Amino acid sequence: MVSLPLSIVLTHKKLFFEVQGKPVPYTRTTQRGKFMSKQFARYNSYTHGQVIPAIHSAVWRKYKKFITIKKDISLYIDVFISGKKRGDLSNYIKGIEDAVQASKFIANDKQTTYISGQLHSCQPGEDKIEVSIQWEDTEDE
Repeated sequence: MVSLPLSIVLTHKKLFFEVQGKPVPYTRTTQRGKFMSKQFARYNSYTHGQVIPAIHSAVWRKYKKFITIKKDISLYIDVFISGKKRGDLSNYIKGIEDAVQASKFIANDKQTTYISGQLHSCQPGEDKIEVSIQWEDTEDE
């Protein structure tokens, strides 16, 4: 992850969460394929069963209430995958963007103005995604 100068860190709010287990990349599909595609069903199950609950848990731990950010955000994503079979980094990022929007933490994934993502190799059983979301620290959230 990129280190930011201390003065910048102090002027931004940050939410961190991680999702343990083998990451599942976003699956592009047709409207009909959403009901027939095994890959989309796996992606949908991962997103709604693991990623969105991880976001809600992180928000609740930090704020003790549910919030929706209406500011532009920066996403920092680290994907840890074991083995040779993996998706494209852009598909993991798109999946996280969609989950952050579906969780209602942000109103629209168009709010994402900066993305930093990296794929890392790891040992079996250490698969996960780490996500840090930053936004400007102002009072009107």
